[in-house]
Amino acid sequence: MKLPHSNATSSVTSLIDTERVAHRLGVCAETLRRWRRRGTGPEYVRLSRNVVRYEVSAVERWLHSCKEETAQARLAGAREMRPHERALTGVPRQKSSR
Repeated sequence: MKLPHSNATSSVTSLIDTERVAHRLGVCAETLRRWRRRGTGPEYVRLSRNVVRYEVSAVERWLHSCKEETAQARLAGAREMRPHERALTGVPRQKSSR
């Protein structure tokens, strides 16, 4: 079955691989895989057993939601930010008081 050219092209070009997403987020690919296993990272598309791709728009939505959660947590003082949240917001790591 042949897909219409315009739909196939627009869908495929918006997919990027794990390494490229990791690079854009400033994390290693293994971190992104770990987030995928835990269900905490961006939504992904599994094309086969060994092929995973991410839609650019899904990565952007996930990144935006992380920024909102981080800002809310910082304002409320609810919890210590996770390392990837600090990296996304540029907030330096807090020194422990020992």
